[in-house]
Amino acid sequence: MGCDIHVHIEIKVGGQWHHYNQPYFNRNYNLFAKIAGVRGDGTEEAIAPDRGIPEDATFTTLFEYERRKDDYYSMTWLSLEEIAELEEWYKIHVRGGISFNHDGINYLCGSSFSFFLKHREEYPPELEDARMVCWFDG
Repeated sequence: MGCDIHVHIEIKVGGQWHHYNQPYFNRNYNLFAKIAGVRGDGTEEAIAPDRGIPEDATFTTLFEYERRKDDYYSMTWLSLEEIAELEEWYKIHVRGGISFNHDGINYLCGSSFSFFLKHREEYPPELEDARMVCWFDG
């Protein structure tokens, strides 16, 4: 049986988290291992194993999780900095030096999360933070 990831990107605006999008991730067990220690070949150290769902998760994220929570495991979340770290790891280890491009989590307001970190001044000041909340099934 295969394993899938369910991902929700949330952004913080005015001190409140809001649901931004729900990107689709192809099944990639080394990526899953890097994110949360799920599957993979055992060579990757997980960035965020088993942190759970954030207490202040958005309604949409919680709604999607609660619908089938008995089928899910390894709930976790990654900070903006950790998403940027994951982008760099993915670029090197999965894409052979090529950016995420159309592989799921590359865009926040039209650019990469690492670009947002480096160039916050180019974004509206109300956009304070972002995170990736995810869990697995299968």
